[in-house]
Amino acid sequence: MAKRNLKLERLLKDGITRTILYKDQKVSELELELWHTSVFQRLYFIRQLGFSDKVFPDAVHNRFNHVIGVCQRAEDILVAAAEQTSPKFVPHLADSIKPRTVSEYILSRIDVGRLMALLHDLAHIPFGHTLEDELHLFATKHDQHSRQVKLFNRITSQFIWGLYDDVIGLWPQRWSRDVSSEQLNRHTEELLELSEKPGSPNKLLDLGKFLTNLSAAQVALVTMHHGYEKATNDQVQLFLPKLLPKLNIDAEFFHPQRDQFLIDAIGNTICADLLDYSRRDMRMASMSGDYDDRLFKWFVLAETSRGTQDVTPGVNVAIPVLFVKRIDPLSANKIAPP
Repeated sequence: MAKRNLKLERLLKDGITRTILYKDQKVSELELELWHTSVFQRLYFIRQLGFSDKVFPDAVHNRFNHVIGVCQRAEDILVAAAEQTSPKFVPHLADSIKPRTVSEYILSRIDVGRLMALLHDLAHIPFGHTLEDELHLFATKHDQHSRQVKLFNRITSQFIWGLYDDVIGLWPQRWSRDVSSEQLNRHTEELLELSEKPGSPNKLLDLGKFLTNLSAAQVALVTMHHGYEKATNDQVQLFLPKLLPKLNIDAEFFHPQRDQFLIDAIGNTICADLLDYSRRDMRMASMSGDYDDRLFKWFVLAETSRGTQDVTPGVNVAIPVLFVKRIDPLSANKIAPP
């Protein structure tokens, strides 16, 4: 039997969207289903630069444009880190993921990073930085815990409902924002059962893995702002992390030590978010200034020991984090980050 070329199959299955900054960008069928939810489509109507178009008339791009760009930059960062990270930089990670290599592990988490990028601005409101940060007209902000959880559950519900409607047919009752968790559980299990049957629609083939990656992305984003304990305790009502452990899905969930580099890729000092909006905002405001993509040659993972309340309060642990590698100015040799 001929060996399956899974990479080629994935390329054939993915779609392509054309963007102003990155030209052809891939998008999977299930990512596209996520785009089609109404909670994600609302990002079309939220200006990235608020009222800046009153000064720069062409700066009318929106958060939908931005998160699609962050998705590309996140993948670029992780691909670069996979190519350039030596196991000696991350010995604890290398030991914990055997028999896989560090490069293979980083590449296996790209889909989680892409979903984090797509979801990271989901809770924004129009002119949010002006209304929330400057005028303080609202008690909660876009990264507030309860707002994040509410929007993550809503996009999960709409994603599952839309997929069910497309593949199986309309639910017995009309869609509402407040679909019960029992109903979502039932229909998610039904979709997963269908995905395992011969002749299942292509978009269902990776559904179990996609839902696990979506869950990991949601937990990672809540962890980024509020800590892992708050993202996973019993009082948090994120739908997917509570459902998926009950199902027989062979996929990896978010781990606060092992996967810290995903948070760094989306929301650290030099990250996918910054790399997209800095280039996009300048371009759309017709201003000069940009960074060189040569920057991606210096992304690596390295472990650092630090106390973190996200894992065990007061305990120092080795965490693989994302660095931009330094160069010794007196030598041609690249040196590892501290």
